[in-house]
Amino acid sequence: MVVRTLFIIPALISLAATAQATDRKPLKQLVADLAGPSASARETAQSEIEAFCEPFGYPYDDSIGFDPETRKWLMAYRREATPLLPEILKLLDRDDPDVVASAAALLSVAGPEAKAAIPKLKSVVENSRPLAMVDDSNALVYNQKMMGVYLYALPGALVSVWPPDKPVTPQLLKLVAKARIEQFGNFDLKELYEPKEDATQMTTRHNWHAVSFMIDLLARSLLSSGRTRIEVPVLAQAASDESSTTMRIIAMGVLAEFGNEATAALPTLRQCLKDKNIWLRRVAAQTILQIERDPSQIESLIVSIGLSEKQSRDFDEDAREQFAQIRQEEKELIDRLKGGGEESLPMCLGMLKHGRNFHQRKALAYLAMLGPAAKSAVPALKERLNDHDEEIRKLAAEVLRRIEAKPVAEQPTSPERDR
Repeated sequence: MVVRTLFIIPALISLAATAQATDRKPLKQLVADLAGPSASARETAQSEIEAFCEPFGYPYDDSIGFDPETRKWLMAYRREATPLLPEILKLLDRDDPDVVASAAALLSVAGPEAKAAIPKLKSVVENSRPLAMVDDSNALVYNQKMMGVYLYALPGALVSVWPPDKPVTPQLLKLVAKARIEQFGNFDLKELYEPKEDATQMTTRHNWHAVSFMIDLLARSLLSSGRTRIEVPVLAQAASDESSTTMRIIAMGVLAEFGNEATAALPTLRQCLKDKNIWLRRVAAQTILQIERDPSQIESLIVSIGLSEKQSRDFDEDAREQFAQIRQEEKELIDRLKGGGEESLPMCLGMLKHGRNFHQRKALAYLAMLGPAAKSAVPALKERLNDHDEEIRKLAAEVLRRIEAKPVAEQPTSPERDR
């Protein structure tokens, strides 16, 4: 489980996607075609919706929505979509998984303006039936499509419209349960860390890939929507819930992807180091390392887990390899930012102005890396000195010091809990 929250400069991607998105039928017509009797019209509408929603719906790169041109398109789309919410929500009741997926995709781009969709989405989550293991080929195709609805389409809609001050993770974990991820993931962790070249090990590898995919999908959905610290308590609770090994691994994996955004989960994760399952202890230790990014903890964690000599060597090697990869990714990030120079600023300023606290913290980190090249961002940074959030104020002051090379006083205001 390696953190991948790198900033990608997606200006060309954003502009190309925006151009593609504007070349489509009116949204009202697409929704009508989805609801209509013509199979060919439905398929065409589904293809068009997939084409223009995919770059912007969750999970996407968590900076793409702040490109000025992209944001302009998003705001226009949301004005067009809001009056059509009643018709879009009716599509969630259809038996056709492709239609449900298209409706969810439309909601995944609709943003907080579509908060009226929340009761319906909650109802869909509660009333969706769990997928069953089947042998019939047609039923398997249906299951595969519904798996996409449960694990991709509906989560995208939920993180888009959910209130920013309430965690959405409980709903996401319910969908994971409905998708019966356990049937792919209740495997023996020992086989993962001490592989045997037999059929059982092949099954374990397949199952681990399925769980890894689930971790990546949930983490990217939450990160791209800026939902991090508000979700950590729920994920920490899931990581300590002994009812499902699979769900514990998924929760720890998402926390690891959050990196230092998940520091509030550290006490719970340290309790997991005492778990009776040595392999879960190992996953907890890996998660702690990815959150704290402190190689000096490797030896003490090995002692806490109680690994054998060989297991200790393997853990040490894996951990140091992860740290090396993280350092390399950070170097590449800095090189890209500095290589982009002032071209990186519109995206950073968009995140600073329109993003949630997570996006603002990332934007400030990027501006700090740019240093004097970010001089034109000084007015926006000075505005952040009056931010309601104490951490944002302190970060903004530090970035200004780096840009201007002189102290800047932080403006005191009452701090507010991060959301």
